[in-house]
Amino acid sequence: MVEMHLLSVNVDFRSDPIYYLGVCQSFQQFMSGYTPESDQDSIFKSLCKSIGDNPDEYRHKSDLLLNFASQKSPEDIVNWLLNPNNEGGLEVVADHWRWQRENPEGYC
Repeated sequence: MVEMHLLSVNVDFRSDPIYYLGVCQSFQQFMSGYTPESDQDSIFKSLCKSIGDNPDEYRHKSDLLLNFASQKSPEDIVNWLLNPNNEGGLEVVADHWRWQRENPEGYC
């Protein structure tokens, strides 16, 4: 949560699907075994909203990347990162990678 806040106030930070995936996966691991389990969703939503973000966007972009990666070989993933395209509905992910490749010095 502290890291999310620090990044949210950093004017140079641009979130990307890797960030969303990391937040979602970290939250899931951190909350593993938390009871009542039914509160986990509202806690995640509150966490995202506390820094002015949309929890649905986190989950959507995280799921897109996770689903894509789970269907590819490591070599396919590397090739895609070198030449991102909109394959598999990954427009939002590809846009982030294309921007990164064109603006490497402006990315945190």
